[in-house]
Amino acid sequence: MTPLRAALALATLAPLHAQGDAQDAISVTATRVERPTLEIPAAVDRVREEDIGWGKPQVNLSESLGRVPGISVHNRNNYAQDLQITSRGFGSRATFGIRGLRLIADGIPASFPDGQGQVSHFDLGSAGGIEALRGPFSVMHGNASGGVISLTTERGTPGLAGSFSIGSHGARRAALKLGGEGWLVSSARFSTEGYRDHSRAVREQLNAKAEFSPGSGTRVTLIANAFASPETQDPSGMTRAQMEANPKQVAATVLQFDTRKSQAQNQFGASFSHRLSEAATLHGSLHAGERVVRQYLGFLGSAPATTSGGVLNLDRGYGGASLRLERRGALLGRPLTVSFGGEVERMVDRRTGWVNQNGQIGALRRDEDNLVNATGAYAQGEWRFADQWIALAGLRASRVAFQLKDFFIVAGNPDDSGSRSYSALTPALGLLYRATPAISL
Repeated sequence: MTPLRAALALATLAPLHAQGDAQDAISVTATRVERPTLEIPAAVDRVREEDIGWGKPQVNLSESLGRVPGISVHNRNNYAQDLQITSRGFGSRATFGIRGLRLIADGIPASFPDGQGQVSHFDLGSAGGIEALRGPFSVMHGNASGGVISLTTERGTPGLAGSFSIGSHGARRAALKLGGEGWLVSSARFSTEGYRDHSRAVREQLNAKAEFSPGSGTRVTLIANAFASPETQDPSGMTRAQMEANPKQVAATVLQFDTRKSQAQNQFGASFSHRLSEAATLHGSLHAGERVVRQYLGFLGSAPATTSGGVLNLDRGYGGASLRLERRGALLGRPLTVSFGGEVERMVDRRTGWVNQNGQIGALRRDEDNLVNATGAYAQGEWRFADQWIALAGLRASRVAFQLKDFFIVAGNPDDSGSRSYSALTPALGLLYRATPAISL
């Protein structure tokens, strides 16, 4: 986290021939207060529902984010490995998984308190839009937020819809979506034999959303989703010489150690908004979930004594809560919107590792518990101090604490238990000038 970040962004967020009214119809919430894209003094784009679904297999996030400036999504076409996503360079140092970016699905974090994240449970078949916030103001979302990617499930409408697609190398995707007034259930199953040897994969998803109003001025949203990808084969990498000889082949160690990965994730979330008055609204959320991963790597993992093994297992429980007060008023006779909020997140990992005995579990090589707690408090304000000028300012205090308890203590591998915490106070500032109805500086 850096002590100060400020930005001046040029946003041309739609085709140049679009009119101002069309631009203003595209609103985003990545800055927490819903605003038209051309009235946010930060670099933010929205990928609309029709752009996510039209002519796309709806399997990988890389299909939809490729056109967003500053965002790069590397799809290795290996379903045992996560996508690599970068936002203006943040995340580029992550060889595996996603680091340095804040990932959100329906207001529920898809990034964990330790800064890691994954998007495998993002259901593109029911997505109503994807927002990408780049640049300095993303730090208002806390730890590891070099950028923010936020997916929102579409609103439920009465009806039943299904789709089926077929492709080369045994690719199949079947999806079914059932909706009613204020609720939606979406399911999908994708399978492929893969282009390369030893690259078979199956992905199963279920996503459900319900919205209702228990009273005047109150809105409640419930979200539940499940994801499973059992025994996904990992063809791993190859040398240039191997690729030129046969791009479909795999190294001998891939078959010897039967490299593969199984993962499952289930989570539940609830959010609400309650209008306290004409000028003030209270927002809150709760979420909890579990993620289980077992991965077989392409080596034995028995030596040296400090190795973690060739079979890795992660059993993760996580959860969190947030609360935000939004108030609209005036400063010097000009419109002012301020928000005050806080967040808490907790993650508990049970990590074990074993020797990979040719695709079977061998001797224990790792046994530890990891605990991460993250807290944050922030204040931000948006002031339209002139007809064509908007200023956005924010201040966030964040703290992340790590604790490790090591239970695998043998000769040559001492007790590695310990703890460490990080904290920072980070301000951010944005300034916008509405030059024309279709262009903002």
